[in-house]
Amino acid sequence: MQIKELTLHTNSITAVKDFYGSVLSLKIISENSDIISFQSGSTQVNFKLDSESKNPFYHFAFNIPSNKIEEAKDWMKGKVDLMQISENNHIVDFVNWKAKSVYFFDPAGNIVELISRFDLDNKTSEPFDSSQILNVSEIGIVTDNVPALKEKLINDYKVSDFVKSVNSDTFSAMGDDNGLFIVAVNNRNWYPTQIPSQKFPFEVKFIIDKGELYTITDKTM
Repeated sequence: MQIKELTLHTNSITAVKDFYGSVLSLKIISENSDIISFQSGSTQVNFKLDSESKNPFYHFAFNIPSNKIEEAKDWMKGKVDLMQISENNHIVDFVNWKAKSVYFFDPAGNIVELISRFDLDNKTSEPFDSSQILNVSEIGIVTDNVPALKEKLINDYKVSDFVKSVNSDTFSAMGDDNGLFIVAVNNRNWYPTQIPSQKFPFEVKFIIDKGELYTITDKTM
């Protein structure tokens, strides 16, 4: 699965512009007073101004090359406070997923992840920088009924269970290493924080197996 475009809501265009444009050095595609768009590898990420939702936040992840998690950690430590997973350790080892990650908050309160997936053939010898943010590979989708949403994604959008994940009635990863929907029940803590998930407006445009472009939103889910 490829996540081609992701639209999230924010209370501050200025804050996300400064962070993603200046701190992470992502290319700004377009901007006005209501929405700003960044190019993050093969994914366009849009932040839309929202004066009605109170402090909207999300969990999402960027894929980086499979051999760059240590370099990415060092690069990010000069820019943000990485979440500490254990004493003197900022890297999560997802053994079953064959992946390692670092996590941080952006100024809008989003829980952001950089993840190296070892089964993807994307190693590079170049020093790590923002050009190695390859795509959005995860977006959290919050629901009151995980099994029902899973069934809808399978039947209507051809999204399959992620074979490396152990799923349940409160959590389900769907898709593949290139793109995942992290389906979580409302109020379940987002790993690795103690922050309960909440439902906020979103839109995702994605492709399954190079097929048609699908669009899902908080309203259609």
